[in-house]
Amino acid sequence: MVCRLALAFAVASLLGLTLTACGSDDDGSDKGGSSDKSGGSAESGGSDGTFDRPGVPFTFSYSDEYEVEPGTKPSLGFVRVGEFAEVSIRKSSDTPLARDVFLPQFKSDFESQGLKVSEPTTEKHSGKEMGVLEIDIPKGNPAFANRELHDVAYFFEVDGKLWQMQCIAPPDLEDKVRAACDEALATIKPK
Repeated sequence: MVCRLALAFAVASLLGLTLTACGSDDDGSDKGGSSDKSGGSAESGGSDGTFDRPGVPFTFSYSDEYEVEPGTKPSLGFVRVGEFAEVSIRKSSDTPLARDVFLPQFKSDFESQGLKVSEPTTEKHSGKEMGVLEIDIPKGNPAFANRELHDVAYFFEVDGKLWQMQCIAPPDLEDKVRAACDEALATIKPK
């Protein structure tokens, strides 16, 4: 049985911490660090549309019209498409098989909070089997700045660890985030 406190932390980590790094409507700040459209600064760790961050054992491509930002743990970096719209990367577990256990548990826990959650599925991208979970966050949820958001999280193994690529957006930016996510998923390459 999963400890409820640990599960609650994992749930917040899965969705909430990425969004808190986006700043708030009140002060207009961006707490995710400096931005770099090309990905080419020493801080961002990439160059010319390649996401390449320290601590992440793979790279992927993104449109250089978007900004790359360093992450704060647990997120290790973002491709920022717009406000509350991003592709983010984090290490989810040191055990690659964990997704088969925690995805169904996440689904159940999110549903108990009144969120609409898909059945966990498996997809193949860049030669990797990925566990996929989709979550619709209704407007009015204070944990997500009262914004309506759609989140698709992909879980996959690289170097014996479980990684997550999270693609989250409000309705008006969902098509752009979907395109950015598709490009990232199609171009994952181990370092």
